[in-house]
Amino acid sequence: MNETNLTCCCCGAELTPENSYQFDNNTYCANCFHDLTVECEDCGRRIYRDDAITTTSSYVICQHCYDRNYLTCERCGNAVYLDDAYYMDDDEDDDVAVSLSDEEMTQLSWTDFLNGIDREKNTELFTYLEERNLLTEKEGIA
Repeated sequence: MNETNLTCCCCGAELTPENSYQFDNNTYCANCFHDLTVECEDCGRRIYRDDAITTTSSYVICQHCYDRNYLTCERCGNAVYLDDAYYMDDDEDDDVAVSLSDEEMTQLSWTDFLNGIDREKNTELFTYLEERNLLTEKEGIA
């Protein structure tokens, strides 16, 4: 039986059907395929790495999943899962969504972060921080 030889479209390596990867109508060797593409951790669809979006939890997702389940944090610019976002009224026309890791939350100066935020309009945020003992009298917030 004659095996059809293929060529990696990226590096030019000679391949057989058994050791080649097909993606987006192109043939890749294993190295190029894994260097150039990644699997969306939400839906499992294979996408180009350059098109992937990395979330605050270091998940790699596609644009479709981002549009359905995520938004962009106004503070850090990273993708945030909708259920993990905190919305704050920043006294402008738009609400601000933010996401912070547990480590960032304990290291953040809450005085700077909450400066100018109306406690009455953002009771959920203040309650969340107080429940985790992140606001203290010495910060002049609680």
